[in-house]
Amino acid sequence: MKTKLIYLTTDPEPGGGPRHILDLAKGVDKESFDVFVAAPKGWAQAQVKSQKLKVKSYKLNGEGREEKIRELREILRQIKEQGYPFAPIILHAHNPLAVYLASQAIEGLGIHLVYTEHLWTNDYHLKNWLREKLQIAGLRNALRQSSKVIAVSRAVSLFLTKNHIVPKDKVEVIYPIINQKSKVESYKVKSKISHSSGPISKTTRIGSIGALNPVKGYKYLIEAGKILLDQGVDFRIEIIGSGPELDHLQDLAESRGLKDRVEFIGFVESKQLTNYYTVWDIYVQPSLSESFGLAVHEALLRGLPVVVSRTGGLPEQVENGENGILVKPAEAEALADALKLIAEDGKMRRSLASDSVKIMKIPEFDGELNLNKINNLYREVVGNAK
Repeated sequence: MKTKLIYLTTDPEPGGGPRHILDLAKGVDKESFDVFVAAPKGWAQAQVKSQKLKVKSYKLNGEGREEKIRELREILRQIKEQGYPFAPIILHAHNPLAVYLASQAIEGLGIHLVYTEHLWTNDYHLKNWLREKLQIAGLRNALRQSSKVIAVSRAVSLFLTKNHIVPKDKVEVIYPIINQKSKVESYKVKSKISHSSGPISKTTRIGSIGALNPVKGYKYLIEAGKILLDQGVDFRIEIIGSGPELDHLQDLAESRGLKDRVEFIGFVESKQLTNYYTVWDIYVQPSLSESFGLAVHEALLRGLPVVVSRTGGLPEQVENGENGILVKPAEAEALADALKLIAEDGKMRRSLASDSVKIMKIPEFDGELNLNKINNLYREVVGNAK
């Protein structure tokens, strides 16, 4: 008898959670699980259809929280009645609002709750401290009904346990399911790394991928660009992503004299990102908080030198001076110094590029192994309930 497995997100935009759901929906053991996806109209729903995944999807249309809970509960009832009605059901939620709705909707239905935390670390904070306290309390309350909680990094696990949100024995660190095709693509990037011991002979192309919100720290990257401009470095910054800070960041770039040196590319589908990785000389992630940093990992797999903030899960991937450079968050000068060093030191570029792809050999980052861990976690949840 197969377990019914439902992936739930309330996020309509592309991001770590929705991308992770798609990877799981494609890779999870279909002989053990019947897979369903519940998501609002948006990127995840469109991807389920365009990729012709062999899963059944449900669209969340509710506006208010109570309406969403009623809608989700009805979806759960429909899934419960399909096929064998006594089959075990796991609801795997992927963002804080989703797990709150799930914790309310499963009441009395005998459904097991699994949650993956993609956002919170001890470095992540809201502007309003009271709102932050209330959100953490809400997460703690919702997770009382969870069977297991997956942390996408040790930094996330530390946040969950340090703040007494869930007990240690309920948390398991499983890194995201990484696209292993990146291993092949790494050679395309490595072949372009300069053999010169001096500076890059052309304009240094600096790339970054992330939502345009304050947490991603792009204002500090722009300020670092101003410093590089004043120091005579020839560079171009290309940022892939969309978000509420676009207008502000564009105005900031123009005010710093960087209008022609900073390009905001907007959203790019995952399969098109290789076109950018192969022309960038350096990848940078100036985040103030980062639970894992999927784009950083993909840049490393492709053999790019990286400069990232020493925050959240990023130091779990980047060893300073070995496969990248770690800088203190929110410090434009340190960011500029690191970017200039890589741009002007060919020996360092080659060393970082060579060591970056060694991340492939670390078992904790192996996509297949992590998928097996998640399959086994699901089986444990159902087995423990017997």
